[in-house]
Amino acid sequence: MRTLLVEDDLSTAHSIATQVEAAGYICDVVGTTAEAHELLRRATYRVAILDHYLQGETSLFLASHLRLRHPRTKIITITGSALFANGYGIDRLSCDFLFRKPFQVSDLVEIVKYLDATSDWTDKPANRNTSAIAM
Repeated sequence: MRTLLVEDDLSTAHSIATQVEAAGYICDVVGTTAEAHELLRRATYRVAILDHYLQGETSLFLASHLRLRHPRTKIITITGSALFANGYGIDRLSCDFLFRKPFQVSDLVEIVKYLDATSDWTDKPANRNTSAIAM
């Protein structure tokens, strides 16, 4: 399973990627949403881990893009902001799980495993009508 990690803090990115890969997953790491969009043109991800606040931007537009263009991709948002304490405003994040920093990376990896085990991925394309039309 491929996982996308968008995190601009190198130490945090390294820690998360190391443990995600130790759990047997491929983890593509980028530091900006522009780099993430480039990867999304070439690859499909079951899980995207998005730092909410990146240098000079947020990952809100990227999360919305994932919801529209990659609806089967599960989104985990990580943030140090108290703005989303107790889940307030999480609906605006367009994510499946929210982790507030600091957190145990092992807990994040368990959520990645859970999302993999419960995903609805099949060999069929998402959101496409595959029924044949009789003539």
